[in-house]
Amino acid sequence: MTTVLSLFALALGAAHVRVQAIDPARRGSTLRPAASTMILLVAVSSPPTTPPGYQLLVTFGLFFIVVGDVFLMLPPASLVVGLSGFLVAPVFFAVAFSLGTTFDPLTWTMVPVVAVVVGMVMVLSTRAGELAGLVIVYGLVVLAAFWRGLERYQQVGDDGALLACAGATLLVVSGAALATHRFVAHYRGAQAAITVPYFLGHWAIALSV
Repeated sequence: MTTVLSLFALALGAAHVRVQAIDPARRGSTLRPAASTMILLVAVSSPPTTPPGYQLLVTFGLFFIVVGDVFLMLPPASLVVGLSGFLVAPVFFAVAFSLGTTFDPLTWTMVPVVAVVVGMVMVLSTRAGELAGLVIVYGLVVLAAFWRGLERYQQVGDDGALLACAGATLLVVSGAALATHRFVAHYRGAQAAITVPYFLGHWAIALSV
C-alpha cells in the first residue's frame, strides 16, 4: 500500500510541476493538495518503526501541509490561513524528530544551522520589506526541524532517521529556492527548484515513520 500511495504522490507531484512550468501564474490546480494528501496517506499507512507518538506527530505535520496547499489554491484572501499551515507543520516535524534523542546546542550540527540563519537574516532583513519578520520566523521553524533531523540521524542512525534528515534538508532547499526567487532575483526553473524538493522532502518525512 505504501508503494502504491508513493507512486500516486510522485505522479501527482510531477504533474503539478509540469503544470507550473507551463503556466507559473496558474491558481486553482488541485494537483498540489492531491499530491500532499497522498503523502499524508503514506505516513498513515506505513507500519511504524519509530518511538510512540512519532507517526502521529508526523501525520499532524503533513495534515497542516495539506491545509496550507488547499488554501494556497483559493483566492488571495485565504493566503494567511495557508501560510499558517506551513508555519505549524515544521513544529510537529521538529518535535517528532526529537523523540528518543537528547538536546545538545553545542554539537557540530548547529554549525550549518547558524550559518543559514545568519545568511537568511542578512538577506531578508533588507529585501523582504514588511514580510521580513514573518518570513524569518518561518525560516527559523524550518531550520529547527532541519537541526532536529540532523541530530536524529547522528544519534539514532537508522533508515528512518536518514529519511527524516533528508526530508528536512530538502525542505530547507525548497525554502531557500523560494526566498531567492521571491526576494533576491527571479530565475528560470524556479517553480521546479521550489516544488520538487518540497514534495520529495515531505515524502521522505512520511516514509521515516
